[in-house]
Amino acid sequence: MLYYRQKILLALIEKFGGFLNKTDLQKYLLLFAQKQTAKSFDFVPYRYGCYSFQATKDLEYLQENDYLTKSSSWTLKNNAKHYADLLNNDDRKLLFDLHKNFKGLNSDNLIKYVYLNYPYYTIKSTIRERILSKNEMATIDNIINVNFDMENEEKTLFTIGYEGISIEEYINKLIQNNIKVLVDVRKNPLSRKYGFSKTKLESLIKNFGIEYVHIPELGIETDKREFLKTIDDYNKLFEDYENILLYKQKELSQIEDLIKNKKRVALTCFEKDVKMCHRTRIKNRLEQLSNDAYKIMEL
Repeated sequence: MLYYRQKILLALIEKFGGFLNKTDLQKYLLLFAQKQTAKSFDFVPYRYGCYSFQATKDLEYLQENDYLTKSSSWTLKNNAKHYADLLNNDDRKLLFDLHKNFKGLNSDNLIKYVYLNYPYYTIKSTIRERILSKNEMATIDNIINVNFDMENEEKTLFTIGYEGISIEEYINKLIQNNIKVLVDVRKNPLSRKYGFSKTKLESLIKNFGIEYVHIPELGIETDKREFLKTIDDYNKLFEDYENILLYKQKELSQIEDLIKNKKRVALTCFEKDVKMCHRTRIKNRLEQLSNDAYKIMEL
């Protein structure tokens, strides 16, 4: 059984003749997703511009299950399935409009269009000097500097949860706040959600120059979270946890050293709501102990 987003990938490849090279596919997918009311895919800035880790994982799944083959391009194994018929009316129209408006562009012109209209995705590009003129690069650099604070070096401790967001949205928050080190304070950094288990998360953020540090000693045992239902349950758990933190000076000092040396550090765990997560209590304890002034921000 296919996820709806996987049907979009098949329909997109089918509409553009049954095959698309990997770079063009990512660009067309961005243009498609940007027009959706609820985006099927999110993207990060990568070596050739916009890139969706989730889309690549889905394409590999489709290859493994005999829908696609891959060489220099992604190619449908059966080009007579009418995958567009599997999409809802709005998305089918978006797909047809996309094909009508962009089918005549070669790869370089497609990339250039995306770069000029979505400048953020150029920041890690290794090919933008080839694709863009000096004036075009100056223009998009100015747009990026106005809209993002990626050069900020002010000493700051961030906290971030990944509940309810994609790995791409999560990484964009790290990039856009110039975070240098991600400190994972989960006891057991495993997740059924793509990208958030320890090994994969460390591997992905490394591509963006972000260091990963896991401090399991600051995590909370899973069995202590099993029956939490009310805010009172959480408060009791975290009151007990604050007592545990009194004996975690070594681990807290490790984070303090990272802030001192790397300046932009983020504590991460699962929960979106900071009131439901122990990372807030770690942050509070660090504030109490620290002799060094730094900002605190929740992402």
